[in-house]
Amino acid sequence: MRDWSVMKVAESANGQCAMKEDKIKYMFALYRASCEDNRMKAVAMLFGKKLGEEFTVRGEVGEYRAHFNESGFMVRTNENLWHANSLLVDLLTGEVEIIDD
Repeated sequence: MRDWSVMKVAESANGQCAMKEDKIKYMFALYRASCEDNRMKAVAMLFGKKLGEEFTVRGEVGEYRAHFNESGFMVRTNENLWHANSLLVDLLTGEVEIIDD
């Protein structure tokens, strides 16, 4: 799932959460990525990933090697690489999960 290590939050004296520098940097980078014409970089960042970084996705039907790129969400099965739009929807809705390798 999401890499929360970049979003460290500290409890302040008055009981509210204070943003640390890492969270500010993450939010700024996410904002910059969302302002680009192609927003796949921002989508990848939502899950703590970079474009081209391979990872494993686990769902009800099994595990797949996958990565985000500028043209979408790509899944590798055996020697085939394909756009997996429905699997991306499942990832966004929590039906499948990313397993950090």
